[in-house]
Amino acid sequence: MPLYEPILPSRYLTLLLPLLAAPERAWLDARLAELGLTVAMLAEPGNRVTMAAFERMLAGLSQRTGRSDLGFALGLAMRPEDHGPLVPLMRRCTTLEQVFRVVMRYFRLMSPIFSISYQRYADRGELVYRPAAPMAADIMVMMMEVYVVSVHPYLRATLGQRLPPYDVYMSIAAPAHVRRYAELKPARFHFSDGSLPQARVVLPNATLNLPLRWQEAPGAMQDVPDLDTLLADIGRAGGCSGWMRLMLEAAEGYQPTIADFAALLNVSARTLARTLEQEGTSLRALAKQVRHERACALLRDPLQPVSQIAYRLGYSDVANFSHAFKAEAGCSPRAWRQGLAPSPATEPS
Repeated sequence: MPLYEPILPSRYLTLLLPLLAAPERAWLDARLAELGLTVAMLAEPGNRVTMAAFERMLAGLSQRTGRSDLGFALGLAMRPEDHGPLVPLMRRCTTLEQVFRVVMRYFRLMSPIFSISYQRYADRGELVYRPAAPMAADIMVMMMEVYVVSVHPYLRATLGQRLPPYDVYMSIAAPAHVRRYAELKPARFHFSDGSLPQARVVLPNATLNLPLRWQEAPGAMQDVPDLDTLLADIGRAGGCSGWMRLMLEAAEGYQPTIADFAALLNVSARTLARTLEQEGTSLRALAKQVRHERACALLRDPLQPVSQIAYRLGYSDVANFSHAFKAEAGCSPRAWRQGLAPSPATEPS
């Protein structure tokens, strides 16, 4: 899973427009103007926005609308024809098996900020989505919802009433709008805090070979663009420490090893360690910093028991957590929570 320049096709922003009232629409217009874009330009082929700009817009709209379900709504609004240059090739596929393999190969044209893998087993097929670029944790959750939820309207469009029950496993806490997921029947959604952030869409084996009902007559099909050339235009990311930090922040009850990250990136553990060294850091340093920051954030919630915090941070027991926390903060987690932490002037560097 190589890491690529975190950019998004601007056409996906057009799907947000029907969800916005006039004040939010005006705010979005102003943000687009800062990027030299207008609403009319969003759907033009080749126009892109950086992940940082997209984050600001999505976070701002979520705050202004008061909605926690913007990622869900954006995914639900997505249609097969919204995937730009991939559409002609996807329409030539006759089964989901073919579609998934095309999407896996060219997913970076849909979004380089997540990766997708597809595996066929004896009884099922699995699509797995994972973050492939650094982003804020709440935006990561929103984008995971976008991609996973968008699978459903596609399956409905291509299979109709033949769509059987299928399962989706998301390694995030159940969102505030979890009841909305009942709209996606017969899909069954499972939420859990655990392991590295990812989402798995699991479909029964027989479904993967059903003929797609949206097939058009050959004469009505569009020419397929040179997708490999378009892929080559997407630059590789300059480093991986930002992405690894995101993954560490989202890990629950588990501390990933250098081997875990190396396997995701398809490199050796030694190669990844050298890359981090060139970026002036290491997995040990990143994990230590992220763990302490998360510990402080969790300790601010008086309803979180220290034992539960230790578990969420991946410590084997409270004693190990307390020892590590005291080495950073100069006091125990309980003392820090009670306001007895050293002042910034005396806190160890």
